[in-house]
Amino acid sequence: GILLGLAGVLVSDLEQVSRNGFFHGYNAMVWFVILTQAGGGLMIAVVMKYADNILKGFATSISIVLSSYLSTMLFDFSLSFL
Repeated sequence: GILLGLAGVLVSDLEQVSRNGFFHGYNAMVWFVILTQAGGGLMIAVVMKYADNILKGFATSISIVLSSYLSTMLFDFSLSFL
């Protein structure tokens, strides 16, 4: 993961990273997404340690349903069957 990603940065964006730095352009929303994903990964690790795969499957299903519901409420997103 990390090594392959860094290799891609070195191949495609080495000049910009050398000039501006690796974190150039990161704003509060980007950091929020990074921290949210990291926190989600840590929560999955805790669930896998103290529960089993069936419980993890139920938790994933509930999170999909809940995020779909909240998307329809907060962002006027409409669900479709396709």
